[in-house]
Amino acid sequence: GITIMLRAFHAALVAALIAAASPAGAWRAVGSAPSGMLARATRVSSSAIRAGLFDGVKDAFANPSAPQEEDRITPIDRWLGIDKDLTSEKAKVKTFVDPRDGANYHRIALAKPMGVKFIENNGGAGIVVEVVLPDGSAASTSADILAGDQLVAVDDGLVMGLDFDASLSAIQNAGGDEVMLTFFRGPEDFLYGPTSPDAEWLRAHVLK
Repeated sequence: GITIMLRAFHAALVAALIAAASPAGAWRAVGSAPSGMLARATRVSSSAIRAGLFDGVKDAFANPSAPQEEDRITPIDRWLGIDKDLTSEKAKVKTFVDPRDGANYHRIALAKPMGVKFIENNGGAGIVVEVVLPDGSAASTSADILAGDQLVAVDDGLVMGLDFDASLSAIQNAGGDEVMLTFFRGPEDFLYGPTSPDAEWLRAHVLK
């Protein structure tokens, strides 16, 4: 009994493989296979075959009009189940914020202690807001400061591009009851990249 069942299964598998490889149509195994013989096969339309063996590959290639970007999600990615991870990575792509547009800067006067925690940018140039602390003038006055804001100037002095210690020294050494901070709201890649504004432009369009 078991031997006959195994032979019947083998015959059905062979018929399915023949159907997958046949360019002129497909074959469907019918009936049972006696010992030592292959199951009888009947020609049917290829659209009627649902062998299941290659369904995953077929579904993966079902959309030939997928985007053609360099980092596009390929049919193989969908078949392997990693398309969601790639989609998540694509979601991290940064939207360009023009550092030569004055609308992307804002100036805020804060009393000390300000309650703003800064960290150095990954590239080592300039500092950026990491978090606004609950105690300090920034939180109590509901100042428009967000994590990720790039510090550009302290009062009328530019600190853009300075390291962490030099930037904080500029804040600590600022005179008066309040300190005027100027921020660029956008990623460091654009503020310090090829589109970076020069000091003359900043003084003419932002620190005016």
